[in-house]
Amino acid sequence: MFRDNRFFTEILTSTKPQMATKERRMVHYGSTDEDTEWLYRSLVGNILPNVDVATLEATVFKSIDKAVSFRFLGVSQMIITFMNELV
Repeated sequence: MFRDNRFFTEILTSTKPQMATKERRMVHYGSTDEDTEWLYRSLVGNILPNVDVATLEATVFKSIDKAVSFRFLGVSQMIITFMNELV
């Protein structure tokens, strides 16, 4: 078994190899008035497990006359967009 005979202070003050830093890139997005208006007309929702997305979409369009689009985002999320702003 290997035993390190250094004191605790020696370990803390010893030089450590420099960690590689990853460059981070930032994306700045300035939303337009059209983007903001679309957000006010949209809802994001979670879909329960074992729900048929096609049936849900048909039910939304049949029961909500102001629904314009139904977008499945994958896994368990969707966006419903309406004709005018939700109140």
